[in-house]
Amino acid sequence: MGIFIGNAKTEAKVRKLAKRTRRSLTAAIDHAVEQELARLPRPSPRKGHVDRKKLAEVLGYFDSLPVDDHRSHEEIIGYDKHGVPK
Repeated sequence: MGIFIGNAKTEAKVRKLAKRTRRSLTAAIDHAVEQELARLPRPSPRKGHVDRKKLAEVLGYFDSLPVDDHRSHEEIIGYDKHGVPK
């Protein structure tokens, strides 16, 4: 697998970095990329991503709350005997 560097100035910088650090071109690029990634903040979870651990904690909390209403789910929602909302 390869990467094409279409900018002569960028290629020269990579070669200069490799020479100064006594690394191969690949190792110099790899090291530079690792350093940059370590410097950057971690991205926030993507939109729509579900943190299952956090969800389980929240659901556990709600399950632990006392139930004051002893009606069935159907009675609370208001379904009739045919399963149709009233």
